[in-house]
Amino acid sequence: MVCWENAWTELPISLQRGHTYYIADGDYPAYTFDDFEDGTINTSIWNYQGNVIESNGELRLNKDSSTNARIRSNELWGVGYSARFRTKLSATNTYWNHWYFKNETGNGPGLEFIMGLDGSSDSGNMRANYWDGSTNHPSSILSGDWTNYNIFEIIRKPNNNAEWKLNNNVVHSYSGVTTDYMWFGFSDD
Repeated sequence: MVCWENAWTELPISLQRGHTYYIADGDYPAYTFDDFEDGTINTSIWNYQGNVIESNGELRLNKDSSTNARIRSNELWGVGYSARFRTKLSATNTYWNHWYFKNETGNGPGLEFIMGLDGSSDSGNMRANYWDGSTNHPSSILSGDWTNYNIFEIIRKPNNNAEWKLNNNVVHSYSGVTTDYMWFGFSDD
């Protein structure tokens, strides 16, 4: 029998696979598990194209001369989401890399961290950006060593607000985000 007096008031930061957490009524963050340990892309969670490999807790996107590497969630995320990820690039002279939330078409409005926002003229520059479907709303150029691991976070808040964090520091915010449901993904184009 469950004793609701012992229910969690919030979920722990690190959840353990196979454990059951009893929670009371309230707002709790969503958790989707994929630790990228088993060597197989979980296609019930992810849709991918190109050379995408998971191994030893890492996901690698390897663009070749003819195919871009991309992976995105199968589920759309509504308002009030956050994605936090630790990532690095193998090179910073890349034409275009990004980590994003995009709308239902995958090509329209979205929130992103992007390397090379304006194409080859911006190659090697990292920015946080909101693309409203016709106009970019970018941060200034972010500084960092992108070949070492950094922690990125994209937060879609209620009331049309969004916030971008780099290594736990807010680097960009935007009020006026109109896209509510988006996919989460990574791309090496």
